[in-house]
Amino acid sequence: MRENELYIFDNDEEIDNGDFAELNKLIKYLNSLPKPKITMLNQQRVEEMKFAYTTLSYLLRTTGGEATIEVKEEHMKSFGVIRIEADDLIIRDMKKFAQAIEFADNLEIYPLMNNRIRMALMFYRLTIPIE
Repeated sequence: MRENELYIFDNDEEIDNGDFAELNKLIKYLNSLPKPKITMLNQQRVEEMKFAYTTLSYLLRTTGGEATIEVKEEHMKSFGVIRIEADDLIIRDMKKFAQAIEFADNLEIYPLMNNRIRMALMFYRLTIPIE
């Protein structure tokens, strides 16, 4: 085959798959890479999380105890968490507490090593993919 000459396989000539082994590896690797996703804010979920945060903050202020409350986005902002840490958690208005945690996808309450307690509320789907 000369330079600048296109080689076309004859119909009778078989193509060996070994000729494309490296190309097939590359294609398989490229297919395994994470696909970029475009997401937008799920305004309803953000409002639900905001409601939970403000209600829990109010409930903690009315008990007079010393508690810290923290809000964070996790995993590239696809979910959020509200963490409350205190020596003790006293809830005097169970109806408001139930309304505050209603929208959470997960609720955990557990003791910490420093004789404190932590409550964590998870809110999934803060962002939604755009197809």
